[in-house]
Amino acid sequence: MIKINLIRKTNKNIQKKRRKR
Repeated sequence: MIKINLIRKTNKNIQKKRRKR
């Protein structure tokens, strides 16, 4: 469960970075 949460957080972060780009 923790791993899934971490992946989700990373995915959200990547999306945010991509949006900034």
